[in-house]
Amino acid sequence: MGVYRLKEVQDAIDKIVEFLVPFEELLESHTSEFFTRNLYHNLVSPEMRAELDSLSHKDIMEFPSLKNMEQMKQHESLSRLLGEIYSLRLERVVGFVEIFDCPEVEDLKLGSKFHMNPKKNHEVLMMSHYLNACLRPRHVEHVVDLGSGKGYLSEFLQRYFEFGVVGVEACQANNYAAAKRNLKLSRLWKQVSANQRHLEVPVVSPSCLETVQQDTCARTRGRNTEMELQIAHEFNSQLVKDSYRAITTLVESGFDLDAIVIDKSHALVGLHTCGDLSSNSITLFLDCTSSKSLVNVGCCYNTLTENVPDTEMKRSGYPMSSYLRKMNLTLGLKKSLGCLSPEKNASSVKNPLDKIFKRSLLQLIATEELGVSLDRRQQICKAYLGKSLKMYFQKSISFLGLPSDSLPEDTIHIYESQYEPRKRELLIFNQFRSTFGPVIEALILLDRVLFLLESGLHSSTIVKLFNPVLSPRCYAIVAHKE
Repeated sequence: MGVYRLKEVQDAIDKIVEFLVPFEELLESHTSEFFTRNLYHNLVSPEMRAELDSLSHKDIMEFPSLKNMEQMKQHESLSRLLGEIYSLRLERVVGFVEIFDCPEVEDLKLGSKFHMNPKKNHEVLMMSHYLNACLRPRHVEHVVDLGSGKGYLSEFLQRYFEFGVVGVEACQANNYAAAKRNLKLSRLWKQVSANQRHLEVPVVSPSCLETVQQDTCARTRGRNTEMELQIAHEFNSQLVKDSYRAITTLVESGFDLDAIVIDKSHALVGLHTCGDLSSNSITLFLDCTSSKSLVNVGCCYNTLTENVPDTEMKRSGYPMSSYLRKMNLTLGLKKSLGCLSPEKNASSVKNPLDKIFKRSLLQLIATEELGVSLDRRQQICKAYLGKSLKMYFQKSISFLGLPSDSLPEDTIHIYESQYEPRKRELLIFNQFRSTFGPVIEALILLDRVLFLLESGLHSSTIVKLFNPVLSPRCYAIVAHKE
C-alpha cells in the first residue's frame, strides 16, 4: 500500500489553494442568483465566454469530466484552465491514488439477495472485499461501522466474511429497518451461502440485532449511563464472528468508543459517513486505543461545519489539519461543489437544467415582483421542481405565505418567455462551475490525510474503491496503527 509524506501533502494543498484564489467569487456564487446577479456575464471573462459559447451541447455536457480535453485544445483559455484542473485532481496532485480492483466482485451478484439496488450493491461488495483484503493480514476480526444506516455493509461483513460487527447509527428508524432486513436475510442466507460460498454460516436470530437509545446529555458530560455500560457488557461478552449488533446513538468528537468496545481490537469503518461524521470518525480512530485500522468513505461535504471553536465534545469538520487551520481558509459554498460528480453527469441522461432554471427564475421574480428577498441556498418546494413551471410557482407562493393571487399567471409567462432563451447560458455556467468540484474534494480529502500524518499515522493514504459513475464519492481515507 502506497502512503503519502507530510511535505508532499502540504505541497499539494498549497497548489490547490493558490489555484482557487482567483476564482473565489465564481465558486462562492449560487445558481439561484444566476439571473438576479447576471452571473455568467459578471463572473466569467469575455474570452472564456466566447469559447464556452462556441461548444456543442455534447461538449458542454462532457467537458467537466475532462473526457474531451483533446477537442478543447483549439480553445486556448478553456484548454489552459482544464489542464490546470486536471493537474490538481486527486490522482495527479499527490502523484498517485491506490485503486482497488477486485475482479471476482464482478461475478458476485448478491445484490438482490441482500435487498440492495445496483449502486448500493457495488459499494457494499467493493468495500467489504477491500476490508477483508486489508484487515485479515493484520488479524483484525472485528469492525465498528459508524453511520451504519440500514445495515447493508454491516450485514454483509458479518454474514459473508464472518467479521464481528457492531453498527452505530444515530437514526433509530434506520436501525429498525436494519432489523427487518435481518429477518429477511436470516431466511435467505443458508441458500445464499450454499450457492455462493459453500459455507455453513450461522443464522443470526432477530434478538441479536438490538437498538438502544443512548442518553446523549449524560454522554456529552463525559459520563457513561447504565444503558451504555449494559451495552458494553453485552457487546464484549457476546461479540463473536456470527454476531451483528446495532446501537442507536449520535457520534460526536467526545463519543466514548472505548466504553463500547473495551479491549476489542477492531477496524473503524464508514461507508458514506455524512458531513462531520466522517471527520469525527478520524478523530475517534486516533483517540480509541483499540481501533487498529481506519477505512472511511465520506460524503455530504456541503454539511461540514467550519470555524467551530474546539471543545472536548466538538470540533470543526473542516479544516482538520493544523496546516490548513493556520491559513484560516474556509470553503463556504465551495463545499457544495465538492459534492458534484462530473463523471456521473457526463454519462447521465438526466439533465437538472429545468430544475435550476425554475429556482433561479423564482429568485428573480421574488425580487422584482414580490419584493421578497430569498436566501439563495434555500430549497423551496423541491418536490415540485419536476412539475410544470405554473405548479411550481403556485406551490412556492403558498410556501412563502403570500396570497395566491400575488403573482398573476401572465407575469409568470412573460418572465418565462424572456428568460427561456438564456437556458443555454445557465447550463454552460453550471457545467463550468462543476468542473472545479474534484479540486474542492481533493482539498477536503488531503486535509484529512494531513491531519492523520500530523498525528503520527504515517501509513495514511487514499484508496479509490468505487466506480465514480456509479458512486461519485468513491475515495476512502485509510490508516493503520502499527
